This record gives sequence, structure tokens and C-alpha cells, in this order.
Amino acid sequence: MRYVVLGLFIVAVVQCILMYLTRPEPAPPPIDGIEVTLTDANFQQEVLDHSGYVLVDFWFAACPPCQKMKPVVAHLSVNYRDKVKVGKVDIDDYGELAERYELSAFPTLLLFKDGEVVAQWEGYAGLKQTSAWLDSKVVTAAAARDEA
Repeated sequence: MRYVVLGLFIVAVVQCILMYLTRPEPAPPPIDGIEVTLTDANFQQEVLDHSGYVLVDFWFAACPPCQKMKPVVAHLSVNYRDKVKVGKVDIDDYGELAERYELSAFPTLLLFKDGEVVAQWEGYAGLKQTSAWLDSKVVTAAAARDEA
């Protein structure tokens, strides 16, 4: 009987450790980012006609994960300012832009390169996870280009 109780205790401890290690990353502290506010009027110029990478955050005010993602996007705009232009679209005001890209989950990050979508992220992710994703798309591509 003692071994059964000990076994259950060990399983419970392992589950607690796994839950702790896999918990979502908390949002970073708020900062003033340098994101471009995107509208119907400037989307073509700021995103589609831009040479290089543009990360676009599609969000809306009544979306808790979108609100939690705001400081992450602000940090990305500062941390990647030399590599990626960062913009944001409020779909409450410019929903047709989200419809154009058939987006149904928010927040959604679309990564454009030379006006074409090259990657997509749906839902909240912390700064570390989002930075790793962006590095895998942008830094890896730049390194491959430099080697060629």
C-alpha cells in the first residue's frame, strides 16, 4: 500500500513540474513601441509595397489575448527595428483587411516579405516564443542569403 501511495505522490509531483515548465509565458512589461498603425489607406504602401519584412498584428479591443499580445508586439517593434517593420491593424475598424487574408483567429501575426505573406502565427505567445519564431523566419533567411 505504501508503494501505491508513493507512486501516486511521484506522479503528482511530476505533473506539477510539467505544468510549471509548460505554462504560458507571461506578457512582458508595457513599453512604447514603434509600430505603424495600419489602415485601408496606408496598407498598400506600408506593407505590400515595402521591400523587406513587415510583421502585421491583427487585433481587436474586446479580445483578451489580443490585449495581452500588445506589449509583445511593442517589444518586437523595438527589438527588430533594423530587420522588420512592425504594424498593427485594428479589425474593429479595418475588418476587410482581415477578411482579405481569411483570418478567423485573433490575435494573428502575418509576416510579409516583399509584399507576400511568408508566415503566420495565431493566438497569444510570449516575447521569447514570438522572438524565436521571428528569428527562425527572418534571421535564418538572412543567414542563408549571406552564405549564397
